Order: sequence, then C-alpha cells, then structure tokens
Amino acid sequence: MKILVIDDEEFFAQTLTQLLGKSQSHEVTYVTSAKDALDIINRIKYDLIICDLRLPDDSNGGLIMKINTIIPEQEFFIISAYEIPKHLRDNKELNIRAYFEKPFNVQDMEVKINNLIFPKNKAASN
Repeated sequence: MKILVIDDEEFFAQTLTQLLGKSQSHEVTYVTSAKDALDIINRIKYDLIICDLRLPDDSNGGLIMKINTIIPEQEFFIISAYEIPKHLRDNKELNIRAYFEKPFNVQDMEVKINNLIFPKNKAASN
C-alpha cells in the first residue's frame, strides 16, 4: 500500500513514516506542507493519505478538500491534536476512514490500515 503522511512536525512525520513502513511493509512517504503535498499528489497516486488538519500553509482541513477535488476517490486518515471540524466530519463526499487524536497509538492505526486492505466483508467471502 502506498501511503502519504502530511504533517508539519517533521520528526513526527518521519517517525510515523518509518514505523508504518517497517511494521507493515508499506511504501510510505512524508511531506511537511500543503504545497509539497499538492505537488506530490499530482505526480504520484497514493492508496491512503494520513493528514494533519493544521499546517502552516493550510488549516482547518482545507488541504483535504483540495485533494478531494483533484482525486475524489482518495481515502484519508486524519491526525490532529484538535477535534475534527464539523464541515469535514459531516461531508459524505470525503473518504475519511479514520480520525486519530494526537498522541495516538500507531498499532491502532495499523489495525485501521489492515481493515482498508482486508475489509471484513471481503475476507468473509473468501
């Protein structure tokens, strides 16, 4: 699974990238700004984007809305130290699959990633 981590705290983004890449053998990349995120998603397709809600060059989930207009089927996990805004939480067009409040347990995130890869209904039919 190709995963993009977007978080302005470089140490956090780098650590999460390493943990997910090592323990789950995913191809994980990180960027630290909305500008870099928009640049990379125009060149590379990701199965999952893990995105902080507050970035220095974007806030309140605006980046998620922009990415959704470019790639409507994109799946997201939101990570934040703040509550998810109502306009994101209630938007049925966004593919927000999980929300993790910082600090969070990476193992919980791994479970959610595995649920995306191997949905229960798909596993039950095999």
